[in-house]
Amino acid sequence: MLKKSFFNTIIGAFVEITPDEQPNMVEVAKQPASQPANYGVSVDQGINVSADGSIQGTVDNNLLEKICEFMEQSNLPGPDYIELMKAAQNDVMKSAIPDESARYMAAYITMKANAPQLDRNVVLGSIDKYVELIEGQRSEALNQLHSVWVEAVEKPEKEVEEAQSEISSLQSRLQELIRFVSDKKAEIGKAKNEQTIRKANYNHTFDTFIGKLNADRGKLDAILVD
Repeated sequence: MLKKSFFNTIIGAFVEITPDEQPNMVEVAKQPASQPANYGVSVDQGINVSADGSIQGTVDNNLLEKICEFMEQSNLPGPDYIELMKAAQNDVMKSAIPDESARYMAAYITMKANAPQLDRNVVLGSIDKYVELIEGQRSEALNQLHSVWVEAVEKPEKEVEEAQSEISSLQSRLQELIRFVSDKKAEIGKAKNEQTIRKANYNHTFDTFIGKLNADRGKLDAILVD
């Protein structure tokens, strides 16, 4: 499948995968390229905490797979960065031409033979376009996370504030309301941590993926010649 092909093409840039540790390729519903991917609740992720206590994101493989699928669905007409990456990272090509720069150039020349209109500006420009499209997906994903944050954190926090006010004015219900606040704060703390981790993971995944695209752009800018 195209999605799997491109996912497997770029996954090595993010994690080292052994044959026994291949990621699960979860089939998701196909969506038109003009529509955002469905960034639902992901599996639990590990927590990376920096020295200052802030949560650092990790690459979410499920999200990364959806980004790759979105890129496939958004593939621009004609050969471009995606086709060049697939050609250059083909196992046969990598075995025949171990040097990365030579392999990219060989793949590029081969593609130009079949598509004379292809030049380095097409390849580099396609990367810019994919970055723009993926940034749009980041915005959609973070908007969805914000909606979850409002429901899981902000609304319960408001409930707690109202309950604390009632405690001060209704002494007869003091013990009941104190128990309510304690339980609700525990829920809020859990939800806040979960959503903060997810937000960090989403941002880190997008930053890592876009960093890879931009690194490839710089690399191909130096390698490709017409």
